[in-house]
Amino acid sequence: MEKYFEGGNDTGMKNIKDMIYSHVYANVTDLVNFSLEYCEEDNAPIAYSDIEGCAFVCPDCGSSKFTISKASNLPLESIYDKDYGETFYKCPVCKAEWDTPAEARACCVHKDAIDEEVWQCQDCNAVFDNFSELIPCLPSDIEWWIVSKDLYTELRAGMEYVANVSGVYYWGNQETKVPLTENAILLAAMDVL
Repeated sequence: MEKYFEGGNDTGMKNIKDMIYSHVYANVTDLVNFSLEYCEEDNAPIAYSDIEGCAFVCPDCGSSKFTISKASNLPLESIYDKDYGETFYKCPVCKAEWDTPAEARACCVHKDAIDEEVWQCQDCNAVFDNFSELIPCLPSDIEWWIVSKDLYTELRAGMEYVANVSGVYYWGNQETKVPLTENAILLAAMDVL
């Protein structure tokens, strides 16, 4: 940052502001928060699945460890009913019970779900065929900005919350209590530009 302060503090601050204004375009916090809260995942301007670094947790047990696989590759769960002396098999997608393994495997084939990716919790084995069933975990006080591609690249390398949605680059600023001109993460990323 020393290179920006050549010529005194006033000139240095102007240089920093000019650099910020050339890479940080607009505060879109309200737009992003509205999109994340109210829009359907497929129709949202930005969705949780677009945000790099956004963790998701299982609504059943709270774990954030998932295995992603095809539903057809999931093992069938068999249940022995002592009262009837029979074994039932659960569909790996919807958990409906069937008399035979073949019926359980065929259950969701007609829904085209059997060959789609599903998320299976590694702790409780719950299966989610829809990404939006998982609970996203982001800090609540993030300030969202549209930034340049170069700044996005540096912030991404620094493991910040970022998203690239159709060529629009978002940055989730977590240092909301300080002005951008004093934001250590932003200044460090811009020092590389």
